Amino acid sequence: MNSSGTFVWGDICEYKNAVTFTAVGANTWVVPAGVTKVRVEVWGGGGGASGNGSGGGGGYVTGVFTVSGGNVSYTVGAAGNAGLPAATNGGQSSASYGAFFVNAVGGEGDNSAAIFAVAAGGSFNGSSAAGFYGAAGEAGAQNRFEGYQLNSTTYRENQAGGKGGDGGNTVNTGGKGGGSSGIWGGSIKNGGQGIVIIHY
Repeated sequence: MNSSGTFVWGDICEYKNAVTFTAVGANTWVVPAGVTKVRVEVWGGGGGASGNGSGGGGGYVTGVFTVSGGNVSYTVGAAGNAGLPAATNGGQSSASYGAFFVNAVGGEGDNSAAIFAVAAGGSFNGSSAAGFYGAAGEAGAQNRFEGYQLNSTTYRENQAGGKGGDGGNTVNTGGKGGGSSGIWGGSIKNGGQGIVIIHY
């Protein structure tokens, strides 16, 4: 209700626009004129799978930056590569503006020789000024052995792969870990690349 006693619609949405960045590497975003605050969401890249297990999901973090012109710097983390015998980790994604920063660590690639290896999900951190919070990426699931009776004289055992870990905060998932479908006639997958979203 305004000063005249009339009901009016209020503005309940603090951020009306958003830009999403998925190109891997470092870059900057120019703060538009009149913008004094932005909320940044960042996902790390997912780890790659190997023949022994799946990659971990990238971490997720969000924070609020007070801005006054200039540029927000950001980095989109690369996907971890699948590999035999070892995969690579997902890349770290980040955003910063002066004393404000947030980082989402990439998920681990599965690089263990153990058949039932588990690759950890990525973590997150940031500056106290950004008031950050987040969620760690999910660990990659273990491979498993499955047996079945092919016919009356033959029993077979297959190694089935586990799914890649989900990135933290899966509403807008970035950085999913690569999945493995085993080493006997199966396939292994790269992780998902990171994402940076700026709301203003």
